[in-house]
Amino acid sequence: MPCPLKSSMVTGQVIRRRDRAVPNRMPDKPTALERAFELADSGTPFAQIRMQLIHEGHDRSHLEGTAVRKQLAARIAAAKKTPAR
Repeated sequence: MPCPLKSSMVTGQVIRRRDRAVPNRMPDKPTALERAFELADSGTPFAQIRMQLIHEGHDRSHLEGTAVRKQLAARIAAAKKTPAR
């Protein structure tokens, strides 16, 4: 059986999933998780990360998992230990 998902990095190209067409994401806008990790690496507290994601129009439901929250907390703690240059 052929794979129902075909991906491409071309902007605006349509990905076929089963019987419905889904527009490809714009490559210049990070996903909610990517943006959350960027903010965590800068030392931004978790509550502010959630507020920033909402402000930027992301769905914050990606941050509700225990594993993701632990990873973000570890990155926030590491960023606070690293001295600023």
